[in-house]
Amino acid sequence: MGMLNHSTFPKLWRFLQWSIGGCCHKRRIVREKIGSRKNVLDVGCSVGIIDPVFLNIPDLRYTGVDIDEAAIRTARRKYRYERCYQFHQGKIEGLELPESSFDFIVLSAVLHHVDDEGCQRILSACNRLLTPDGLILVIDPVQPIKGD
Repeated sequence: MGMLNHSTFPKLWRFLQWSIGGCCHKRRIVREKIGSRKNVLDVGCSVGIIDPVFLNIPDLRYTGVDIDEAAIRTARRKYRYERCYQFHQGKIEGLELPESSFDFIVLSAVLHHVDDEGCQRILSACNRLLTPDGLILVIDPVQPIKGD
C-alpha cells in the first residue's frame, strides 16, 4: 500500500473520503437499499467509512471484514462501545461465518482491487453467506479501462 492509506492515516483517510464525497454517496446508497434488513456484512469495511449509517437502525447486527489488520484495529477502536458491531480481519472467503446469516451484504469500493478470479471468490463467499431473501450491494465507482 502507498503512504497515504486507510491504515497509516485513518483520520486523514476518512476526511479525504468525506471531502471528495465518497463516503456521503456510499452512505446514501446504503440507506436507500437496506430496507428492513438487520444482519449486515460489510466486506472491505476499512476503518469504518460507511459504518455510521447503521448506528441508528434498531436491532441491527453489523459485521465488518477487511484484510488490513491496522484498518480493523482502527474500526474496532472507533466502535468499541457499539454492542451490535463486530469486526474480523481476513479474506471473506477464508472466514468461518455461518451460512445464510446475512440479509444485507455491502461491497463498497472493493472489487476493483482484485482480479476476475478474486471477484468470483469474493462473490461466491458472499452468496454462501446471504439469506435467500437477502441483497448484495456492490458500490464500485472505478471506471473500467476500455479494451479490458
